[in-house]
Amino acid sequence: MDKQKSLTISAKFSLLVESNFNNTNVNNNFDFTVRMKPDIDGVLIDTVELQQVFYKLGCAKNWTYLSKLMMTTANYVIPDFLTMDIGKANALTHVQYSVNSYLNLKKLLSVGLAQNSREQILELVSTVFGSENYNQKPIMVSLSFDDDCNGGPVTVRLYVPISAYFKNVSKPVDKLKQKYPTYKEELTKMEQLASQLNCTIQDIVFEFNRTSPSGFSYTLSTPSATDVAIQKIEENEIFLQPYICKTIEPIFMSTKKERMIWIREAKFNLFKLKYNEITLDFLTDSGTGAMSSAQTACLLTGDERYAGSSSYYNFKKTVEDLVGYKYNLPVHQGRAAERLLYCALRSKGKIVPSNGHFDTSRANIEYVGLKAVNLQVCNDGCNDDANISFLGNMDIVGLDELLSSKESANSVAFVTLSITNNLAGGQPVSMENIKSVRKLCTKYGKMLIFDGCRMVENSCFIKMREDGYKNKSIHAIIREMMSFGDGMIMSAKKDGLCHIGGWVSMNDQDIFEAVEEMLILTEGYSTYGGLAGRDLDCIAQGLKEVVQENYIMNRIKSITTLGKILKNVSVPVEEPFGGHAIYVDASKFIPLVPMEHYPAHALAIALYIESGIRTVSLGSLEFGSGAKELLRIAVPRRTYSDTHYAYLAQAFKKLVNKKHNIIGMKIVKATGLMRHFTAELDYINEIRVDNSVNYTC
Repeated sequence: MDKQKSLTISAKFSLLVESNFNNTNVNNNFDFTVRMKPDIDGVLIDTVELQQVFYKLGCAKNWTYLSKLMMTTANYVIPDFLTMDIGKANALTHVQYSVNSYLNLKKLLSVGLAQNSREQILELVSTVFGSENYNQKPIMVSLSFDDDCNGGPVTVRLYVPISAYFKNVSKPVDKLKQKYPTYKEELTKMEQLASQLNCTIQDIVFEFNRTSPSGFSYTLSTPSATDVAIQKIEENEIFLQPYICKTIEPIFMSTKKERMIWIREAKFNLFKLKYNEITLDFLTDSGTGAMSSAQTACLLTGDERYAGSSSYYNFKKTVEDLVGYKYNLPVHQGRAAERLLYCALRSKGKIVPSNGHFDTSRANIEYVGLKAVNLQVCNDGCNDDANISFLGNMDIVGLDELLSSKESANSVAFVTLSITNNLAGGQPVSMENIKSVRKLCTKYGKMLIFDGCRMVENSCFIKMREDGYKNKSIHAIIREMMSFGDGMIMSAKKDGLCHIGGWVSMNDQDIFEAVEEMLILTEGYSTYGGLAGRDLDCIAQGLKEVVQENYIMNRIKSITTLGKILKNVSVPVEEPFGGHAIYVDASKFIPLVPMEHYPAHALAIALYIESGIRTVSLGSLEFGSGAKELLRIAVPRRTYSDTHYAYLAQAFKKLVNKKHNIIGMKIVKATGLMRHFTAELDYINEIRVDNSVNYTC
């Protein structure tokens, strides 16, 4: 019988060891992995030869245990799949294998586990599957060991692939609930999580932890939602980027020493860096994306008449069709829309509640003499009852209390909803929540204004996660959302797929006339609003492209992909992932930096120096004391690919190993409502800029 291709040993190199290997000795001074798999014809592996390999690797003391573990019969082993990790001390640290039958599982668990523990695990598996073969997909068993494997594994984890055997996974889950009532609550949460994310439960992970040194007793840990392998139904499909590149722009590369000099010249303010000092730019997703060939053509075909241009009427028709409001005025960007509308509405009260006032929105509200109040559903951390699919929701109870209060009811000027909620990590707002806000606004006679700059991303989440919207188009969902509002402000630099522009919409004629008068005074005539005709055409074309399902689904998928990549290198990212950015919890990443030293900004500076990547902090520097310290990685639309994400992840991986050296920042000079745009900062300690020191001391 041919016994070639016995096993592979891999570490910094990969070595294929044949069955007739030579006498080369291997000095094991690094971690390595042994992977074994029978060939396609089911060739058996000679354990005598495998034993010789282990002796050559200096791992003889592990062989006694492993030889038992691998079910030897007449000197041959038939593993379905086997991986062994061996540490620098030539000690077995981890074994993982798959089994395709109940009988094989029973034999393998007989090694190193006492009978009562073994029976407990087997009883659990038989409850789910029964005592049969697992031909569609095997059970994966993972064993972890301490320094000495004589006492058996410290942890036994079983990855049970229920979706491979049940079209309706609720059946085996119901069995588990009946068999193990202690875990009924956790199992129910897992089902709810999968339902809210429109996902299927692929595997349930059960963990048994050793409770005595002898290895005779194991305790089953609660299978929590974080231990469930939940995947999108499309997980194994290839998500094809729905566009190709026609025009490219070079990336500027630099050295760490250069970046240390540049950031000091910029007074440690990332906004003040020059274009050629940045390698990858994740500062914002506003106006930074790539336009399509059809949009670029508009640069030549735009009608530049001062008033009544064809470009304006193209813009007007497209916007009216998308959002359904009666009056729609173009502006040069979202901030102009905020200023114009808030000025027109400021006489109606003093307070403006919202699910999340972002920095520019809050500043514009305060600039016109109003007070911004945040009623974010998860403002102080979400409890177990929070709907994790829509963490951008308005706090309905808080809004009702505010509007019904004798002290504040008459002071509320209007209510705003940001969709998605940038302040909440780009989290979406559900249609149910929008309807509830509308109901309260109607009850108390208040206007509801949308900030719709990411309304397409929000609509996509509703389509993916909310009951009743799976078969509705993105366009139809947007129209339904907007139907519950009295007006909106819009930056076309986000979901308009443009570099400039926006609009302000309303149904009330008196408000329209007040806004139009101010617009003509400060922006330009009402048919161009400070924009060129080509910009109006670009917006119209962008709105037609952005609602295409293949585009927006890919956009959401790309953000999720980035989040997973960063999570895999131990970056504490906020979950679930939003629609336009990934948010890193800087306080968890660098816990040694106190809040008063702006950990989010300190992390952003460290990331730039390490890699040339520009991001932005969203913490106490931007929102004042008490704000959560987040680093935002805002992803420009249709711009970066997975290779750019990999470079970002590589930079974070380096910082993970240096995070204890990152020190805090201090403000040297700062003024105004939006101080972070112009502030000057420095390290709390002086740092030399040369090749001999780390950039963080």
